[in-house]
Amino acid sequence: MFKREPLISFVVVTHDLPIPLIMSRIIHSIANQGHTRRELILIGESCSHFGELVTSIKRSFPGMLTRWANELLSPLKLTSPWARVGRCRNLGVSMAHGDFISCQDDDNELESDFSASLLECLLSQDADATWCYRRLVMPDGSPYPGTFFPWVEPLSIRGRLLYNIWVAAGVLEAGSDVVRDQLLATNSSEAFSTVDASAWLVKADIYRQFPFRERFGYQDLISNTSFDDIWNHDIRAAGIRVACSERASLIYHLGGASTQEPVAQWLAHGT
Repeated sequence: MFKREPLISFVVVTHDLPIPLIMSRIIHSIANQGHTRRELILIGESCSHFGELVTSIKRSFPGMLTRWANELLSPLKLTSPWARVGRCRNLGVSMAHGDFISCQDDDNELESDFSASLLECLLSQDADATWCYRRLVMPDGSPYPGTFFPWVEPLSIRGRLLYNIWVAAGVLEAGSDVVRDQLLATNSSEAFSTVDASAWLVKADIYRQFPFRERFGYQDLISNTSFDDIWNHDIRAAGIRVACSERASLIYHLGGASTQEPVAQWLAHGT
């Protein structure tokens, strides 16, 4: 299919996390991928130290960072933080030159086989997009215990219900730090998706055909619908060919923007 090893573009969106953390996690793990033909596109989400971060990457990993832009975003009516991230990811996708694209958050880490295992799965399954499982890590570096839902206040009724639904669907398991994400999980007659946007490797033309949502309405804000949820729904509804590697190749650190309060509550009061 390819005369030479295909190029994989990593689009990383960053806001204001400390530069050493960004460098030691996502940047370092992209540089150490077993699949060596890759490029980095860095997009700042109104990042105050963007120039310093660019300089650090160029100094530490010469030639890996190919294109970059700091997107200065102003608040929009009836929008959400997901809209800002969606816009930045779409900008990065538009700048990518790769045959395949992986969009990453700045606090993620990748196993060294992330690229190779997903690419192998995609090609062997004749798919347009593939995803992997996630390994969750607590803020202190210990494994996630698998006993609470880390994206909603765990002691709330909603948090307990969501945890039970994900356990019943086989996504979460007490005692396991692996999230076995599903594009089509079920709860009784209801279908839902749990795949994180950073777990995907996608053919470039698919991301351009199905960009991330950049505007969110009132009901989206009420339900906390994210760009991950909407993109997963869009490709499923369009019948895009997908496959899962069933390998936990994405290391997902809890305690970031979407999990900070739920994880802090569980650490303070959970059992």
